[in-house]
Amino acid sequence: MNNKNTFSSIPINKITLKELIEKIDSTIQKKEKIYAASLDATTIVRMLENKESYEAITSANIISADGYYVVLASRILGKPLPEQVFGVEIQQSCVELAYKQGYKIFFLGAEQNVLEKMVKFYTDKYSPDIVAGYHNGYFSTEDEPNIIDMINKSKADILLVGISSPKKEFFLHGNKDRLKVSFMSGVGGAFDIIGGKTKRAPKWIIWAKLEWFYRFILEPRRMWVRIFYFLPKFVFYVIKEKFAPKSYTKG
Repeated sequence: MNNKNTFSSIPINKITLKELIEKIDSTIQKKEKIYAASLDATTIVRMLENKESYEAITSANIISADGYYVVLASRILGKPLPEQVFGVEIQQSCVELAYKQGYKIFFLGAEQNVLEKMVKFYTDKYSPDIVAGYHNGYFSTEDEPNIIDMINKSKADILLVGISSPKKEFFLHGNKDRLKVSFMSGVGGAFDIIGGKTKRAPKWIIWAKLEWFYRFILEPRRMWVRIFYFLPKFVFYVIKEKFAPKSYTKG
């Protein structure tokens, strides 16, 4: 997809959730393959300061904005993105697409008990037929060949990865050519939300763009680094891009 904006040297697709799901469906129907990645403010800072993170994500065929501050920054920079594409909504839409079209999904990530609760939720609500297989997110680099073999043998059409960044991007970037799935993507904390480990913010909080604050209240130890370290650095890079635009990805 060529319809992109660029933040420094980072390309971001101007894509809506509806357009993404249509692209996924089309890709599966044509038996093609795409790797999709999502960006929030933290991920952008990592990309600008780490060459490996930059390369892992920019190798994706589709890069969407899973962060309100990324969308806000795009408007400030005069390169507006159409909407925030939440990871949990990508996952839910993929599940609904699989149920409607007869596709199969492999779920990779989360703690075992959380993963099993999520899979049970989907099989009860939709059908066991949508689940090609699943594996928790606790594995080493040495385990990856076995994980890839498991995914390929499942004959999944879609691979959803619920592992923290940047591990999920490194996994998908490093193995995308070996994985025999049509669509693969990280989906942020979607597994933990559907599996009941964490709660998604109420709709009015999401509407008010305060989901970050809600998550901080629930998970202060995990979120304080994002809010008090990565977010200020992101603001700095937005200001720098606004008044002195250039590529400044570190090696």
